[in-house]
Amino acid sequence: MSIEAMKQALEALEQINQLSVGENAIALPGEIDAAMDNLRAAIEQAEKRKWVELTDDEARALVNRVTFGDRTNWQALIYIVDAKLKEKNHG
Repeated sequence: MSIEAMKQALEALEQINQLSVGENAIALPGEIDAAMDNLRAAIEQAEKRKWVELTDDEARALVNRVTFGDRTNWQALIYIVDAKLKEKNHG
C-alpha cells in the first residue's frame, strides 16, 4: 500500500472516529484507535525507508544477462531491473 493510500485511510478513520459517539456509534472507538495507531506506525516506517538504487556493477550485470552479441532484449531488461529494484527495496 502506498503512503498516500495509508494517509487517506487514516483520514477516513479519523472522520469515522469523530462520528462514532454515543448511541450513533458505527464502530467501537477502541477498534478505530487501534487501526489508526497501526496506520500511523506504518506511515512513519514507510517514510523512513530509503530508496536503494542499483550499483553500476549490478546494472551492468543485468544488461549482460539480456545482451546477445550486439542485440539487447530491452523488454527483458525492463522486467529484470524492475524485479531487482523490488527485491532491494521491499525485501
